Amino acid sequence: MHDVVKNAKADMAKVVERAKDGFSGISAGRANPGLLSRVQVDYFGSRVPLQQLANVNVLDSRSLSVAVYDKNNVTAVEKAISQADLGANTSSEGQTIRVTLPSLTQERRHDFVKLAKQKAEEFRIEVRGVRQKVRQDVTEKTNSKKFSETDQHSIFKDLDSVTHEHIEQIDKAFLAKEAELREV
Repeated sequence: MHDVVKNAKADMAKVVERAKDGFSGISAGRANPGLLSRVQVDYFGSRVPLQQLANVNVLDSRSLSVAVYDKNNVTAVEKAISQADLGANTSSEGQTIRVTLPSLTQERRHDFVKLAKQKAEEFRIEVRGVRQKVRQDVTEKTNSKKFSETDQHSIFKDLDSVTHEHIEQIDKAFLAKEAELREV
């Protein structure tokens, strides 16, 4: 396998990991610390990930405990969680915030499946974008005689195979998330 394809494979693997992280941030009605992974807290004028200001633990199937490290940040953390559009209720108990997730209605589950499907397509497009960029680079190098036509054909074949592999991984992650969301 050519170095160009290996580099593309590494870039595509990063996209797949971001896809899996993105899917973990979609609520399935069960408490999961990943639900709060995208929450950004306004901390002295800058946006900071929640994980830098607090520890998130699962209390039960529908509740999370957010232990804020500094009691002066409790209000800001609670506000950020409320604004994260999780549909969750928050209650503050000293330096700990309890986040309770509501039961999902069938309509809400359907909305989350649509969101997951949309994210999956965005990640597929990103993988195809990596492929397209590499194809353009290889075509330019072939035109400037750095690669032969045979090398170009071989690279394109390997690149298509790698692209297909990574799109399948995104599809598998989406299907797993969809099954989790549809489960009552």
